[in-house]
Amino acid sequence: MDLLGWYFHYFSFFGIGIHVIIAVFFAIHAIRNGRPFFWLWILFVFPFLGSVVYFFAEYLPSSRMPYQANAVGRKMLHVLQPNRALNQLKSQYETVPSIENAVHYADALTSTGKASEAISILQQKMNSLCENDSAF
Repeated sequence: MDLLGWYFHYFSFFGIGIHVIIAVFFAIHAIRNGRPFFWLWILFVFPFLGSVVYFFAEYLPSSRMPYQANAVGRKMLHVLQPNRALNQLKSQYETVPSIENAVHYADALTSTGKASEAISILQQKMNSLCENDSAF
């Protein structure tokens, strides 16, 4: 057998490797669940590595697997996107700049060590029309 002959002999169906079939499965999952289209590019350019990354980043956290598997998925998601919660709070604040969103975003900024940015956001809210609001 030649160099890749053993692979296609044992791990292929109709000349297509199993890793490509798994990548197609994850691509269908990505389309059905409305994931960004860059996942399709990753899955088809790098079928094996893309499938592994997609499994840990998207499929595992949203699956109905036991708690331990979901915990592993959340940890992998935190490793891949460490500022995800901060980015979500920032987008919520930019979409609806309410006092509640400003306070939550400033609290997240303070916990990440960006207190000066949090102070400026809260000072903007304090100097705005909402300075007499009890929630602030």
